[in-house]
Amino acid sequence: MPLSKENLITVKHLLSMTSGIDDTKQLVIKSNLTYVADADTRWAYGNVFQKLMDVTSEATNQDFDLYFNSKLKSKIGMNGYWNNGLIFKRYYSNTRSMARFGVLALNNGKWENEQVINESFFKESVNPSQSLNNSYGYFWWLNGKSSFMIPEEQTVY
Repeated sequence: MPLSKENLITVKHLLSMTSGIDDTKQLVIKSNLTYVADADTRWAYGNVFQKLMDVTSEATNQDFDLYFNSKLKSKIGMNGYWNNGLIFKRYYSNTRSMARFGVLALNNGKWENEQVINESFFKESVNPSQSLNNSYGYFWWLNGKSSFMIPEEQTVY
């Protein structure tokens, strides 16, 4: 994609699935990160969010797994590991650990007496992140909205 178009993409665009990058190519490699639309003009659910792991690693100057483990996993007592699959990286865990993440979410990012995820950011993430698909926050599907879009389509239902 032209550098001028790439420079329009922010972290928020990656979080809200509005980067404008082609969503039909699920393998996140440089040759597949191609321009479809300007950032913030098209909602499309795709694997490009995986680039946020690179952004996090660069911003924190540490491996994403280590950052995740110290900032979330160890704080709430989760079990599991990140696995580099063929197309993208996934977190493998068990039901009890994922339930711990659910409790963290129910408490707006707070675990026991510690605010693990910034509360204002957490609340922002579970609300519509853009006006193109009101049923999507930052990596959260939002049920009960008056309209929604689904992956691989541009139709608003």
